[in-house]
Amino acid sequence: MLHTLFASTQGLFNDILFLRGFRCQFTLLAVHNAVCGAVGFAVVANVPEERQRAQLRFGQIVRYCLPLAVCHSMKLYLQNKALEMLSPAFLSMLYGVTPVLVCIACMAIGWERFRWNTLVLIIVATFGITLTAIGEVYSSTVGTTLALVSILMEVGRLLLLQHLLKNLGVTVSGLLVYTAPMEIGILAIGAAVFELPWIVGEMARFDAGFWGLLALNTLWALGRGLHSSTFQLNLSRF
Repeated sequence: MLHTLFASTQGLFNDILFLRGFRCQFTLLAVHNAVCGAVGFAVVANVPEERQRAQLRFGQIVRYCLPLAVCHSMKLYLQNKALEMLSPAFLSMLYGVTPVLVCIACMAIGWERFRWNTLVLIIVATFGITLTAIGEVYSSTVGTTLALVSILMEVGRLLLLQHLLKNLGVTVSGLLVYTAPMEIGILAIGAAVFELPWIVGEMARFDAGFWGLLALNTLWALGRGLHSSTFQLNLSRF
């Protein structure tokens, strides 16, 4: 329940910032990831079980963790860009197709056995999502396309994550140590290349209300990151 609360209201806070004219997604996400990454790292560092686990080799980090970081960074960026053109409610509806795509992908690559009852459930779920979202599909073709690509990135991230958990003996929280700095670096590079000139030119126009919204937005991201890290650590113990 808390995860749903944080995730849904985070999108709403982001949308308010976008309506105020701040559309620097790389910058916003870099700040969020830096704050959440620092909190998550502090939580993981104080867990003895995580400190005792074997460290990944450099080759494993490049082969597995880097693609995971790229998928997650681009998923967040495309999701936020889509939010500039779509309502938060419609975007949430579209993301309802994620479990369906993950199930299809797992059956396609042999991780899950094909079952007719699973196929029926997939068809029913897809029909329900389509029926719910069809009214707004054409509100912004570009926004809908960005959202669908971000969903594919999320599916790729989940598949990579499952592979890492199964084959490398790591935990979700332990992966944060490797992927968070990469994601912050990717987003920071995007911010420096595409958004820094605009921010420098427009900074004088940012009023106290904007800085208050940005601070509240970041604090909410901090709460979401702290909750996610604590939840994942507790889950990994079972």
